[in-house]
Amino acid sequence: MSQDPLIQFPAGTPIWLPSPATVWKCVTLQSYTPQTSTLTYTDPDSPNPTAILTINISTPPLPRNPTILIGQNDLTSLSYLHEPAVLHNLQHRFNLNTIYTYCGIVLVAINPYEELDIYNRETILAYRGSGNELDPHIFAVAEQAYNKMERDSLNQSIIVSGESGAGKTVSAKYAMRYFATVGGSENETQIEQKVLASSPIMEAIGNAKTTRNDNSSRFGKYVELHFSPRFSITGASMRTYLLEKSRVVYQSPGERNYHIFYQMCSTNHSELSELYLQPASNFHYTNQGSTDPTPSDNFNETVQSLTLLGFGLDNRRNFFKVLASILQLGNIQFNQGSNDEATISKDSKPLGNFIQLLGIDGDLVRKTLTTKSLFSGNEIIIKKLSTKEANYSRDALAKLIYSELFNWVVKIVNETLLKYTMDKIHKFIGVLDIYGFETFEINSFEQFCINYANEKLQQQFNQHVFKLEQEEYIREGISWTMIDFYDNQPCIDLIESKLGILDLLDEECKLGSGSDSSWVLKLHSKCITSKHYVKPRMDSDKGFLIKHFADDVGYSCTGFIEKNRDLVGGELVGAIGKNPFLQMVLASQLTAPTATAQAIGKSTGGKKATTTTVGSSFRDSLTLLMASLNKTTPHYVRCIKPNDEKLPFVFDPHRAVQQLRACGVLETIRISAAGFPSRWTYADFYARYRMLDNSKKREKNPILSSKNLIENLLPNPDTYRLGSSKIFFRSGQVAYLERIRLEKLQRAGLIIQKNIKMFAKRNVYKKLQKSIRLLQNQARGFLARKHALFLRQTRAAIKIQSYYRMWSTRCVYESKLTLINKLQTRIRGFLARKYAAEMKDLKYVTKIQSYFRGCLIRRKVSDHKRRIVLAQCCIRRFLAKRRLRILKTEARSLEHVKQTNKGLENKIISLQQKIQILNKDIEVGKLLKIENEKFKNELINFKSIEKEGKNQKIMINNLNLELDEVKKVLDTEKAEKFDLVIFSEKKSDEILLLKKELELKSELINDLREKILQLESEVNLKNGYVEKNTILELELDAERRKYMDIVVKSEGAVISGGVVGGQIPVAKERTSLERDRLEKRVKELEVENSILRKSGGGGGGVMTIDDVEISSALTSQRELNQNLESKYNSLLSSLQNPSIQTELERLIQENFSLKQQLSTSEPTTLEELPFHVVKKKHVQYLGMLEYKQDDLDRILRALVTDLPPSLALSSTPIKSLPAYLIFLMIRYTDYINDDERVRVLLTKAINSIKRLIRKRGSDHLDLLILWMCNMTRLLHTLKQYCGDAGFQKDNTLKQNEQCLKNFDLVEYRQVLSDHAVWVYTLLIKSLEDSLQSLIVPAILESTCDPTAASISKPLDSLIGQLDKIYNLLDGYGLELSVTFQIFKQLFYYICAGALNNLLLRRELCHWSKGVDIRFNISGLQEWTRGKRMPDDILLPTLAPLIQASQILQARKTDKDAGSIVEICDDLSAQQVVKLLNLYSSKDGLDSDKVSKQLISAVQDKLTELRSNKTSPAGLLMDTKFSFSVKFDFCPSSVKLEEIVIPETFGISAFVKML
Repeated sequence: MSQDPLIQFPAGTPIWLPSPATVWKCVTLQSYTPQTSTLTYTDPDSPNPTAILTINISTPPLPRNPTILIGQNDLTSLSYLHEPAVLHNLQHRFNLNTIYTYCGIVLVAINPYEELDIYNRETILAYRGSGNELDPHIFAVAEQAYNKMERDSLNQSIIVSGESGAGKTVSAKYAMRYFATVGGSENETQIEQKVLASSPIMEAIGNAKTTRNDNSSRFGKYVELHFSPRFSITGASMRTYLLEKSRVVYQSPGERNYHIFYQMCSTNHSELSELYLQPASNFHYTNQGSTDPTPSDNFNETVQSLTLLGFGLDNRRNFFKVLASILQLGNIQFNQGSNDEATISKDSKPLGNFIQLLGIDGDLVRKTLTTKSLFSGNEIIIKKLSTKEANYSRDALAKLIYSELFNWVVKIVNETLLKYTMDKIHKFIGVLDIYGFETFEINSFEQFCINYANEKLQQQFNQHVFKLEQEEYIREGISWTMIDFYDNQPCIDLIESKLGILDLLDEECKLGSGSDSSWVLKLHSKCITSKHYVKPRMDSDKGFLIKHFADDVGYSCTGFIEKNRDLVGGELVGAIGKNPFLQMVLASQLTAPTATAQAIGKSTGGKKATTTTVGSSFRDSLTLLMASLNKTTPHYVRCIKPNDEKLPFVFDPHRAVQQLRACGVLETIRISAAGFPSRWTYADFYARYRMLDNSKKREKNPILSSKNLIENLLPNPDTYRLGSSKIFFRSGQVAYLERIRLEKLQRAGLIIQKNIKMFAKRNVYKKLQKSIRLLQNQARGFLARKHALFLRQTRAAIKIQSYYRMWSTRCVYESKLTLINKLQTRIRGFLARKYAAEMKDLKYVTKIQSYFRGCLIRRKVSDHKRRIVLAQCCIRRFLAKRRLRILKTEARSLEHVKQTNKGLENKIISLQQKIQILNKDIEVGKLLKIENEKFKNELINFKSIEKEGKNQKIMINNLNLELDEVKKVLDTEKAEKFDLVIFSEKKSDEILLLKKELELKSELINDLREKILQLESEVNLKNGYVEKNTILELELDAERRKYMDIVVKSEGAVISGGVVGGQIPVAKERTSLERDRLEKRVKELEVENSILRKSGGGGGGVMTIDDVEISSALTSQRELNQNLESKYNSLLSSLQNPSIQTELERLIQENFSLKQQLSTSEPTTLEELPFHVVKKKHVQYLGMLEYKQDDLDRILRALVTDLPPSLALSSTPIKSLPAYLIFLMIRYTDYINDDERVRVLLTKAINSIKRLIRKRGSDHLDLLILWMCNMTRLLHTLKQYCGDAGFQKDNTLKQNEQCLKNFDLVEYRQVLSDHAVWVYTLLIKSLEDSLQSLIVPAILESTCDPTAASISKPLDSLIGQLDKIYNLLDGYGLELSVTFQIFKQLFYYICAGALNNLLLRRELCHWSKGVDIRFNISGLQEWTRGKRMPDDILLPTLAPLIQASQILQARKTDKDAGSIVEICDDLSAQQVVKLLNLYSSKDGLDSDKVSKQLISAVQDKLTELRSNKTSPAGLLMDTKFSFSVKFDFCPSSVKLEEIVIPETFGISAFVKML
């Protein structure tokens, strides 16, 4: 044969070319040029019939089979065996409503999506004993299996595969129906009925509607039909594989849950009473996709099948109860509580129904649904689940219940079908209904398992097809060579071998920290050597690609670990396991190790609990299945889905060829094509091609004639083989014989056609010529007469039309002209009259407006002046009265004086200085006299004001005269100027106001006179005050001398005694702190003293307050001196101990030598003094601490339990040093690779911190901050040195070298993070408690009035407390991100406390309080800016309070409802309405309360705007709400090898720096 295959095909040969529309298209070859590899072809279906194509010789066009072979019932009988030939043959048969076709031993079944009448009992009987004579049918395959079982006494199997919607379930069901019919008696027995009854049950609980199929099997099923020695059915058994559990809780759009749920929801069966069932659209697990009914929704049939298969009434009721409880479980809603914690409302109806149906403990179920157990050491911590986690836990429980219920049903069915028949089993026929090869846009664990099963089945199929092919050649006695076929064993090894995909997946699942991404990274490193494994170029950490036999499939690794583990919390299983029925159903789960048991085993270091993963279980079951199939004679049914729209008898070539490649049909074709695919019997061959025999002598024996004929036609003996009963041809040889036969028939046909066509055409031509001439004569005469008549009629019509059009146009024109003239006349007259009237009206209106506007302006100006004057007077009076009340209250309140003047020890000193200044200032009296003269001058001014009042009285008289004149004018022009009456009335009101104002001024003058007299009396009191202070000064000097002596003695004892017993340093520390506090108070009192000097003794009340302060200060000073004396005496008594005396002497000598060294050395700075600095030797350290296991408790006691926060802060410049020391110990355990030691170290360290904080954390803020910093630093350090590239970006080379080599402490990082969150929560609670008493005075009660500047503002106290907190957090080295989160939480607490208090206090809801709140918030904002905090720390958290103050300041007329609604996005509707109801005009700036109309309008607008979106709810803010905390990774620049351990830590004896 030629090297170029197209040379042997002549012009006119039909060939196949690729087509985007139909996959392959058939064209006719016209010519071929081998030199340029171009061919010309014609395509009748194309707009361009003739085209030229350049081809690749390696993949030439494929020839088409002869017409005689198109439509063959066996694809292997085709001459050309290739993809387009197979596809075209199947499409041709399908268009003829023939859905079954053989492909060797494979039956290809195309789903027609239409009921066909080919499965009745008559059809079954027709195929019984028929052999292979009838057309392909599922019954033919079943008959072949049954016949072989009878004849050869061998077990058989029918393997039905295909993708969803291809008809696998129906084909398997018809096969079992055939066996039940032929394997039973004439009438079906009870056994056959039970075998057939298993199908409705399994379809109800295992089938569902998908986008591809209304009755799709969502599990694999292998049914064994057992036969007796007489080959009648004695029973059956069933095995299932990989149920799609996720469908129970989620369905895609257009899909449904399993049929059983919709059957129960759409019927009123008596067995479903009291199950709280509703329509499927009311349940979350059934309304996510489609709820349309399907033909499978037949509940009565399901109940009948259950009854027939031995499900008693109690079992059926319990079965339906559990299914109904699953629906109720899906409707349980989780509410989001504080910290995103999931809660279930107490009146949750679905939860109540779920508990009622199962009869279990409701509180236990509620708890287990919303919590999970965390394990720290030997302790179990109950953690609240978030709403997302709770929903996942609920769905996992639903999937577990349904899966185990499915397994229980299969178990009961098997027990029923095998009952009393085990001893009668002789042979069996297995029917395997399993999913076909699947590939989607996103392929997950389910697709991986399905494709793995198809790889195994394809391998078994290839081996079996190859075996049958070789047996055929041996039976016919022909010579053959080994056929090469595709072996997918390497792909299977990639999946199931050691260190394969499944093995690595199980290994990752055993790790507590196992994740999908880490597993994929292991696959990339271990499996990359396989040619079937491909690492994706993009997102390589999110998936992988496997080259399967059917196609290359990319898998997304998301969910592989969780789906392979398939664990549900043991608490949940135990809770529902209280139900007796579920206890039986979930027996395997209740006895197997639960997730809780595994975690406990892991945390206690005991023997790890083991479970079987889904992947390993599926692999084992698949191995058993393949072992079963290998012991049988297989028969294959490949189901094909013709289109995705489920249209009847519509064939989509793209979908069909995709499935043919995936199901192995084309592989069968390839194996057949590799040998001798075309086979003819000798008789059939000679009958077909005898016309090609040109020999004169023909043999009567067809075998000899066929041999002679084929030797003449095919000279190459390699193109055929002569068997004992058949002739075997290579691919294409039958087509070559057909072409020769066709050419001979065409030559003979052409000669016959030529003569017949010539005679027939000549006769027809003569008859047509005669008839045409006669017709032409008649037609031409008729046309001429018709044309003349037409010309005459046209000329007359034109003339008539011209006259008529002229007349009609003239009439229309004249009528329009008359009408327009009349309209113009009327319109012009109307417009002229209207213009004259408007000008007249404009004149009068302008005159009226000028008078009216002038009146309004004058009235408005006078009214505005009156209101301003009145407001000023009222405000000044109110402020004066309030100031007077405050001064009087402070003068009478001794307790207030004590609270506002704490630390009176300092004030004694300041008052003494004040007395000295007052004694030196002899001119105080003169200043008072000057001020007295000043007041006298003010009195003269007031007298002048009185004179002005008299002038105003004269002005009033003049105004009365003017009023009389105005009244006279009004009487004359009352009719035209009625508005001036209002002006006169207002004028009289102004006169009255002026009279009242004059009276007020006169009263003010009298008050000032009284004040002058009062000041004169106060001057006299001042002299007595100076004398009294002189006496008190002497007493104060004596007390101060005693105080200083005690201090000097105590300091001397400390210096001489050193640090003994811990008592003397404490006394010294307290004394220094007391001294600092007193000095600070002195400075404050000096400022107050200067203010008092300036006021010059402005009131007797102030003098009285100072006297009380001095006496109370003396009393407190005496008490302090007495306490210090008692402490000093106790210290001296303790020092009398001989052992202490010896120690004191030793310390004194050491102190003396140290002082000499310090005097000779260079002076140190103040910053260096507090630290105990140890100079390092020049040694290169590794940065790790060696310790003994026995000393671990002592080390942790010194580092954690006994470490004071002040010592940790002052002993070293390195922040969070304990965390670094613990990590250095971890590095040592990693260095020696001792996992038990590192586990003990971390467990004991975390437990020590927990015990310390539980014992002392609530009362010690410093302690909480210290360990908050250390725990976060230890967490970040573990990340920084874990070896992960994501955490090493900022590391130095030395730090990267110091990373942990042997341990991955991811789980302990999570435990540390959880405990850090716990400490963070306690810290927030403690800080909130410290701020609670300061919030309301600082935010709500503090005022921005400048006259109150001398009063200590509570806002300063609040800011001071915040500043103290910030300094503490910064001093202990807490990361800024955590610090900002803390202050965000504190500001939220401030906002909640202030707003809640505001909503409950009516007296605070007025305009001026809104101004005060805004002013106080601005003070907080300035503080945050000073600390360089982000803007989202303060403003968003205080937004509700800011909006509340804006509502207090906003205008509140009925037109302002929209503007009020716009400024309250962060307030709930109840809060806005409450503020408007509480609002009052207390300060006189609003005339009335808010109208009900405005409140109603605001409420309606809020309801309308917030109907479709989430908005704040409730009246009061939740003060216990907390934001989620996040510890952002913060690397450290501290060098581990340069860390120095302070001696004060007390661990130097137990550790060694390496």
